[in-house]
Amino acid sequence: MALIRKTFGAGFEQMKLVVKVCDENLQLRQNLLSLLNLPFANRQKLLDQWLKSLKAQNVAESLLKALELLKDDDMAELLLKELSDKNG
Repeated sequence: MALIRKTFGAGFEQMKLVVKVCDENLQLRQNLLSLLNLPFANRQKLLDQWLKSLKAQNVAESLLKALELLKDDDMAELLLKELSDKNG
């Protein structure tokens, strides 16, 4: 998380929320890791679809806003590194 904090200070709290939810929800974590491993163009399209689906499932607005940050390629790469590092 230190890299995310240094690089995206304003988005740090939101990314911390995403990591916390991923620690608690293995299915969400796997979906997110699969998404983050896609090439940028594919990731953008699927992220938009996934966000719509999560919104329809009444997922917390704070999590939706945090996941929206992943439209930024740099933020997505940092989160992928963070989640991959936590996987061992």
